[in-house]
Amino acid sequence: MKLLTKRNVKKLRKKDLVKIADALNAVDNAFPNSGLNVYQQRMMQMGGGVRNPLSGAGGMTDKSQFFDFIPIWLNDRAYIERVCAQSWLAERFIELPVDDMFAKPRKFSNDVFRAECDRVELDRSISDAFKLGRQYGTALMWVVTKEANQATPLNLDSVRRGDLVNIIVIDRNDCWVKTRNTSVTSPNFNKPEIYTIRVDDIGTIDVHYTRIKRFDGIKQRSINKWQSYERDWGVSKLVPVMMDIFNDSSVVQAITHLVQEASIPVHKIDGLNDILCRGKLPDEPDVEDIMAHINMKKAIYHTMFIDESDSFDRTSVNFTNIPDLMDRFPERFAMASGISVTRFLGKSASGLNATGEGDQRNDSKNAHIRQMLELKPIYDWVDPIISRSCGAEVPEYTFPPLFELTEKELSDIDLSRSRTAKLMVDIGSWSPLDAKEYLEDGTHPTGELSEDASRATTGISTDPEGDSNNSLIKEEPVADKV
Repeated sequence: MKLLTKRNVKKLRKKDLVKIADALNAVDNAFPNSGLNVYQQRMMQMGGGVRNPLSGAGGMTDKSQFFDFIPIWLNDRAYIERVCAQSWLAERFIELPVDDMFAKPRKFSNDVFRAECDRVELDRSISDAFKLGRQYGTALMWVVTKEANQATPLNLDSVRRGDLVNIIVIDRNDCWVKTRNTSVTSPNFNKPEIYTIRVDDIGTIDVHYTRIKRFDGIKQRSINKWQSYERDWGVSKLVPVMMDIFNDSSVVQAITHLVQEASIPVHKIDGLNDILCRGKLPDEPDVEDIMAHINMKKAIYHTMFIDESDSFDRTSVNFTNIPDLMDRFPERFAMASGISVTRFLGKSASGLNATGEGDQRNDSKNAHIRQMLELKPIYDWVDPIISRSCGAEVPEYTFPPLFELTEKELSDIDLSRSRTAKLMVDIGSWSPLDAKEYLEDGTHPTGELSEDASRATTGISTDPEGDSNNSLIKEEPVADKV
């Protein structure tokens, strides 16, 4: 076949053109990617350039007409790692609630027990287990003792001094369930009995459940297992907010694109369409191919190249509400994580005369609740093992207040307590010794903490109106003498 040029194409008859078009279509069907340029082929390899012809077409995938909850499976470990490493929202969503629980370590007075906890890095292990459980759905904290067979139940009475070797934390991707408990009379009924744990460079090890503490993200509350997710594991905390992560990334990329294209020069070239259609039929220009070349050149040179006969119009971009739009998605994340916006975003409180004190109090309350409901059971389980290994008694511990009162609040509390002590001594209800003890530790002779002393201990106001000057005894105004 002769080379087709503008001169000899005009001499061809219509039926010849039809035959040539059919032949070209046959080649395209046999080699679907042969007609793509290098840029298009690279986009296909990268996963770009994928078209969704049904989006907005009025079908079941039309987001403006239909909606449904489709199970999101986050079982790919590498994918979750990329999400948490590349999305700052996901990273803070996973770590901030856990970091708040460990903002101040628990208080106890037993140096031997503390040294053993530091040796096995107890707090770090528990913190990592909480974060891995939130990230992957389930994490296991394995208490390793010197016993050779880890598949046998842990007998606390058999743990001797120095038997605690290490505490290992793994996520659900490095373990699987080997056997389950099927005895309805067992406290571990319908739960894993023995886990098989994979350790790099070592192999697999069977571990009994009594040596392991589970940290689940979203738990199945029923005795029966999940219907839409894996039966043996929890669901990642990222699942409810995954679409918000995608939307936030899309909004940021779209705004970045608007900023980059706020000013685009246009360069008109005479006969550009003929140049781009070189080697093709002049009567049937490939509009799609022309637009692909224009977009590719614009992405490379940041300049719009169009034909002299074409026109390019652009609607001006309004950047007025873009900052508010960018803040909306992180605020949704803060609400989902149970942390205030000021803490989650690390910014000052908004509003007239706003100090952020209310947000700090709420964050402290929520962190204290998590300490009591989630952290305390872990300590109560592992402390006896550490006690047997170090030879010290299990200490009584408290969680220090996470919210610090200001100097003014502390002085108001001292003033209120002084007035209360003086009044009780004056009316004969307390002895001077009772008043002294009350002023030293805030304890009433009845053995109960006063309201102001409780505030000083917990850092949480008990005044429903939030008045820090709440005193037990209020002075009556003295009437002016006539």
